[in-house]
Amino acid sequence: MTRAAHATAMDARKKLQEIAAKKLGGKPENYDVGNERVFRKGGGAGMTLAQAANYAIQLGGIYDGTKCRPTSTK
Repeated sequence: MTRAAHATAMDARKKLQEIAAKKLGGKPENYDVGNERVFRKGGGAGMTLAQAANYAIQLGGIYDGTKCRPTSTK
């Protein structure tokens, strides 16, 4: 995997965790991604990637691609 692909995958994972936290409550770090789902660590609430994508469209901005996250210039 290239560095660019890895960075893109990590950004997607972070956004999925943020989306789940916004929709289901809690903090993004309390969620994990796997088996085509975003789910609360230790069990409990979760959503499919399709449900997360639909909610991302509703949220707009950085979640649906209409805006970009500010980038670091380090």
